Amino acid sequence: MLVYPDYYEKFKCIAGDCEDSCCAGWIIDVDDASYYSYQVEPGAFGDRLRESLVVDGDQKYFRVTEDNRCPFLNDKNLCDIITKIGEERICQTCTEHPRYFVVTGDYEQHDISLSCCELGRLFFYDEEPVKYIREELEMDEEDDFDVDPFGDDEDAEMGYLDDDTEEFLFDPVLLDRVLELRDQHIEAMQDRTKPLEERLQSVLGLSLSHPDFDDVYQVLGNLDMDGDKCSIEYRWEKEYEKLKEVRKRIETEETRQQFIDACHGKFEIWFEKIATYFIFRYEIDSYFRLSELEKKSGDEKFGETVAIDFEEERRLIRRSIAGIYIMAIQKYLEDQKGEYTVDDMVDSAHLYSKEVEHSDENIEVLKAL
Repeated sequence: MLVYPDYYEKFKCIAGDCEDSCCAGWIIDVDDASYYSYQVEPGAFGDRLRESLVVDGDQKYFRVTEDNRCPFLNDKNLCDIITKIGEERICQTCTEHPRYFVVTGDYEQHDISLSCCELGRLFFYDEEPVKYIREELEMDEEDDFDVDPFGDDEDAEMGYLDDDTEEFLFDPVLLDRVLELRDQHIEAMQDRTKPLEERLQSVLGLSLSHPDFDDVYQVLGNLDMDGDKCSIEYRWEKEYEKLKEVRKRIETEETRQQFIDACHGKFEIWFEKIATYFIFRYEIDSYFRLSELEKKSGDEKFGETVAIDFEEERRLIRRSIAGIYIMAIQKYLEDQKGEYTVDDMVDSAHLYSKEVEHSDENIEVLKAL
């Protein structure tokens, strides 16, 4: 089964016309296959590739320029790797971004990150609830989910091997239970007959009327930012300082109501969609977390009997929604336009997602107690 949101197939990268290039503002990880192919690339361009690569422990990435751009992003905002040796030679990060993929057993889910401004426009300009498309995958007769479907690909996003038997532990019963609950949560979040506040509290235990400001500010302040590798660090630090400066204003009910009014009736639509996005993307993580426990337990009935919990994932989701919420209010206060537009919403979600969703360290910070 393949599941993806309705905007997935509508998305088209606008490349050099984008106001925020995917090739600037952060490091670009290089997968092993691409790394080794660059090591044997002949000629002057091969030398340039090798000079631009950094190996830091298990991590391989391109060294960014002084203005924090990929060294292969030219002055036309086009990729020199593509123009010189072909699109098929770009690394896995560049091939997939801003898309992401989760694969386990006979299930796949695909989505696109809100860190992409063009996706943000598709996402927020459409006021309808997100629809999730389901397609049956064509499986080969010899497909065997008792073996590692990723082979030696260490960059596969998901997948677990038993250390002793080298068997891939795919539990369809456990997965079905997790996905059934996840889909119920999405359905409940999209029930527009109920106020958004009621839906957020019922599904996630979150109140935007009375957010836990201490928790949100502490977590945002703990996010990992590496200034040597990521230029968005500068903008994020500025954003966080501004959030602290206006915290007292944000905490007043009067300011928050002014912000909601400034959204001109779109507030509940936008934040419903944000909540749905995070539920779809992250609640499946509970399956992989529970799979680790199953692997250790050796209980054949584990998938049928274990209590499904989403506590870690819900902490991340609650903090993410609340984080974007207070960032949006800060932007509204700073701009002093008297309104908060859909393009403002795109920008707030983009900044949060770009800082958080492409960092495993930050995801763990948001999940932690």
